[in-house]
Amino acid sequence: GTGRATSIGFNNNQVIQTYQFSYIDPYATVNGVSMSVDAYYSHENYNPQFNFQSYVLNKFGFDWIYGLPINEYNTISAGFGYNNTSISEVNTAIAAP
Repeated sequence: GTGRATSIGFNNNQVIQTYQFSYIDPYATVNGVSMSVDAYYSHENYNPQFNFQSYVLNKFGFDWIYGLPINEYNTISAGFGYNNTSISEVNTAIAAP
């Protein structure tokens, strides 16, 4: 086969909802350069009902990585990514001093 792989994942419960996508192409170019892409989103709603400090955490981002083979067993990787994290709805009445 080509070695390409795609994965999609999700988790959904009363506190955390996550969604994730990944794609890997181990031979993206004729020279054997690999490429991988990851994207994700997470919404976490912590509240006292579940013995947590009350706040909402949202995260989303992506990573794009290339790998240059230097021999049969080793690869040098480089890439870039973006991550956005926000915290909201903090209940200061029960926050630690």
